[in-house]
Amino acid sequence: MKKIFFKTFALSLSISPFIHAQIKSLENDLPSTAVKPIQKKKKPQLVSLYTEIIDISAADYIKLSSNPALEFKNHDKLRKHLIGLVKQGKVKLITNQYVTIKVGSDAEFKPTNAELKSTNAYSYPLVFRFPEGATDKKNTPSIPAAFESTDVGSKIKISAYYNKSGILVCFFRPTIVTLKGQTILKDWNTKSVKAVNQLPVFETAEAEKTIPLKNGKFILAEVKSPSINKKIDKTRKILFFLKADLLYSQNK
Repeated sequence: MKKIFFKTFALSLSISPFIHAQIKSLENDLPSTAVKPIQKKKKPQLVSLYTEIIDISAADYIKLSSNPALEFKNHDKLRKHLIGLVKQGKVKLITNQYVTIKVGSDAEFKPTNAELKSTNAYSYPLVFRFPEGATDKKNTPSIPAAFESTDVGSKIKISAYYNKSGILVCFFRPTIVTLKGQTILKDWNTKSVKAVNQLPVFETAEAEKTIPLKNGKFILAEVKSPSINKKIDKTRKILFFLKADLLYSQNK
């Protein structure tokens, strides 16, 4: 049997002072992100939310959306143009609200005014006092037996949270209720009796949207036509704007 011998060699390299200086120079020229650890981006702790609701005619809305100079998709520019029209009295600012909330919580604005209206439940009084000298006592007016209240004004529910994808979004549900007048439900008008039962007429505009937040940018969240007694008013548009400012913790 033949024996096989292995020989090992040790190789040593010596780097000249000139080459060593060149390597150090290259290390110093590397970008800072290559030598520093990447820091995790902080998440905002609070969100300041500002809402504006603007009433505009459908004809003017079409003009705005078709104006190439306005850049309709640029919501900051669109909102600024509309505020200019509000100052001129050409467009109506219905309401604006501002609130700061903690991420993961919600807030709600409620109107302070309410209107009573009678339901369809009526009762006929057992004794009705007719005016003195009345000759026609056949038609006895009924009186409302039940009432319900409707909040009038702006009601806004709003919250900010992270969705399943880790994106900060806002749930935005505004409701605008306006008293437009009264309608006659029942009318008694005889020689002896004159009575009128009226119901208030409300105009409603509401929206519900969940949208990603853009720091410091206005967002046109929704455009809706108002309705009166569930009949849509196609001559007008209600624009719901939302702006968010993200607030970060000062702790390092």
